[in-house]
Amino acid sequence: MLSPPDMQILTYGPPPAWATSLGTATPLSDLDAVDAATADLVVVGEGVDLDAVSDALRRPRTRPAVVVVATTEAEEDAALRAGAEGVLPPDASDGEARRAARQARARHIGVRTDAELYRLMVENATDLITVTDVTGRTIYASPAATHQLGRSTEDLIRHTPLDAVHPDDREVVLAALTEGFDSGEPRVLRYRTVDPEGKTRIVESRGQAAMGPDGQPVGIITTRNVTELEETERGLRESRARYRTVVRSLPDVVSRLAADGLVLDFHVPEVFRTEFPAEALIGRRLQDVIPKPLATEFLSAMERLKETGERVSYGYEVEIAGRTHHREVRMAPIEGGEVISILRDVTRLRENEAALKTSQAELRALATHLQDVREEERTRLSREVHDVLGQQLTAIRFGVGWFGRHYPDDEAAQARLQDVRETIDETIRHVRQIAADLRPGVLDDFGLASAVEWQIKRFEERTGTRGSLDVHGATEPPTEVATAAFRVLQEALTNVARHAEAQAVAVTLVLGPEVVRLVVSDDGRGFDSERTGRRRSLGLLGMRERAGAQGGTLDVRGVRGQGTVVECTLPHQPVPDAPPPSDSP
Repeated sequence: MLSPPDMQILTYGPPPAWATSLGTATPLSDLDAVDAATADLVVVGEGVDLDAVSDALRRPRTRPAVVVVATTEAEEDAALRAGAEGVLPPDASDGEARRAARQARARHIGVRTDAELYRLMVENATDLITVTDVTGRTIYASPAATHQLGRSTEDLIRHTPLDAVHPDDREVVLAALTEGFDSGEPRVLRYRTVDPEGKTRIVESRGQAAMGPDGQPVGIITTRNVTELEETERGLRESRARYRTVVRSLPDVVSRLAADGLVLDFHVPEVFRTEFPAEALIGRRLQDVIPKPLATEFLSAMERLKETGERVSYGYEVEIAGRTHHREVRMAPIEGGEVISILRDVTRLRENEAALKTSQAELRALATHLQDVREEERTRLSREVHDVLGQQLTAIRFGVGWFGRHYPDDEAAQARLQDVRETIDETIRHVRQIAADLRPGVLDDFGLASAVEWQIKRFEERTGTRGSLDVHGATEPPTEVATAAFRVLQEALTNVARHAEAQAVAVTLVLGPEVVRLVVSDDGRGFDSERTGRRRSLGLLGMRERAGAQGGTLDVRGVRGQGTVVECTLPHQPVPDAPPPSDSP
């Protein structure tokens, strides 16, 4: 640092006698030129109006240190407030002047360093920073003016701030500026500006009144271009408006919940208002308001939702005016860790489902009854055909035999009687076959396993397809279960004969103590399960109805070119053994 008397001195106004003791002194006619000066110190002479040089004094970054000559305490205070680094009386000694000069330069270097830091912060800030006085004049504008407003710094300083404001918003901006200066409170305002090309921007300004270096109030204002933000917020508002419109049109209770169950938003249709008053729920945790059993169900659903991150649902019942109402709640996670919950009245749906189940049960019972009646009728017809027609045909054959024995020499009569006997025998075979088709006696006389074996042999004789039987267990099921299993076997073999083009059929029969399992598999051409599922098949429907009537299931699996498997499972209660004969008379 240079020391007196080596410094370059600039004097503005009448120079004091001690000025030459500091170094080479050069008069300065215009203090505004001090920024371009290379001097080490500026001495402002006695009697100079400090208001006239206040702008220069506020620029410590670009000017040298300043010492002001003052004759009174008031002038001394004014000089320091204006920004001077030192004050000396006109009659100061050379030593006092040199000491004051060193102190002034030291203070100036510190102020300049701080000013440089503030300059870096302000000039590199992305937001526009402006300083205005109480008249609205812009004293300072940061370089971000171009980015935020589309105007240069010089343009903002040259014009009033309102020149950049949209004409329709100027009154509001002026009122906010005035109120900020009057109250001293910070203000935030969003308004429109117009750049020199006429393009409208939406900006947000935050202002705070402060005291300037000269003791006068100034406004420190930061401004940011929020045009894109405003468009985003407008889209969000429109989206929320659409959301509310949709929600209000729903007949359901829709709630938005925080992760802890806090009710953030709640839509309640009129029909639910007595049950869920929205004013009693918003701002409270749902589990603290609803009945305890329902709260337990709700908290359990929230836990499942947290664990899986997927939609969960649960149902409950509530008594209203003596009638049971059914409710269904569906909950799903949304952004921000929140949960959307939709509660719907499903009373009519549950009642319809119950009515449908009842109707289905009644239809199944009717179908079972009709099957039982049909089986009884087939059994009766089988016995009548077998017993009555069989006996009568046998009697006719005996009669024909009598004629043959009494006319042994009549060759023509014997030939005719032989034709009649063959016709009668063929008729007897047909009668027995019809009786067996109506109700095979082997099923009633020898049980399900023997009936299945008999049916497979008949299938082989009729179709030429090989058949095999594998029997496990020996528990004879009740008659109705045995009949259902046998009829399913008959229908499955009929389908094989008609459609499968199979070379072999394998039948597995499991006679368990509580279940009958029948599996019929072939090596035929198989089928397309999707096409078959779409096409109505009365044969498959009949088998399923028979299995369902006994509380069982029927599964049909097939792959084109790889055969078909029909699996029927029929549960039952074991038939109790017949009691031993009594020894009592």
